[in-house]
Amino acid sequence: MAIGIPKVIKSDNLSSAWLRVVGGSLFLPEFEPLDGPTIVSLAIGPSGLPTQTGTINDLLDAVLESHEKPTSYDSASTIFPLSTWLSKRKPNCLEFSDYYRNRIFPRLQALHPLNKRGTYFERMINFRGIDSKGKETAKNQLLQIVNAWYRVDKEGKRVALRRSALQASIFDPPKDHTGNPLQSFPCLQQVSFSYENDSLCVNGYYPAQYVFERGYGNYLGLCHLGYFMASQLGLKLVRMNCFIGHFPSSSLKQSVIRDTVKAAMELSTASNPQTTTSDV
Repeated sequence: MAIGIPKVIKSDNLSSAWLRVVGGSLFLPEFEPLDGPTIVSLAIGPSGLPTQTGTINDLLDAVLESHEKPTSYDSASTIFPLSTWLSKRKPNCLEFSDYYRNRIFPRLQALHPLNKRGTYFERMINFRGIDSKGKETAKNQLLQIVNAWYRVDKEGKRVALRRSALQASIFDPPKDHTGNPLQSFPCLQQVSFSYENDSLCVNGYYPAQYVFERGYGNYLGLCHLGYFMASQLGLKLVRMNCFIGHFPSSSLKQSVIRDTVKAAMELSTASNPQTTTSDV
């Protein structure tokens, strides 16, 4: 269902949050049922990166790979390629955007046909459209946010930032309103950022999310994007919120998903005997 009462899944562990969303969307008796829009709210610790239960991540990735699906990290990298950014010693937004657009994205397009229409990160740093003068242009939305954050007036005083400016669009109507009954990209509609004092929160909006195949990677990618933007803005990432409007049926067999969830529940209990799968 997609029109029930919204639910909030709160956790400080990404693996636990994903497990609860999958179990709830399947209406498994061990989990709170999710029969309407869902918000996954993940608290981020001092490191700025999400806490995970590695055994659950490994289990999920093994199942995904055995069915020729992208791993959670592969999915996360389409939102933000953290390992590439780290390997380049954390360049600033402008430098990394240029590198990704000129070196990484062309290889991704050649590697897989699903990348022909773009990746989430590519849309955020190279969104094409028509400006107010009717001229076709490309906008690096993330760089726009960074530049606006540091803007000062003639006297060197910081200019107040319009909070509604802290967002980046991904869904592009001329490209994405195709009428196709199934379309794998883009599922993520837009991202936004909110801040309080020295803390940053990243928000993602999914009208529909394939939570078993993509959910884990979606949450991880949003966290990685938030970590990157926090570094650019001189803040610390403290939370990731992900809105999900609907849970479509998976292309994998229900038996495969249920067996994986059961095994993940056992791993979750073994990793922390004091914590149950329904704890916040």
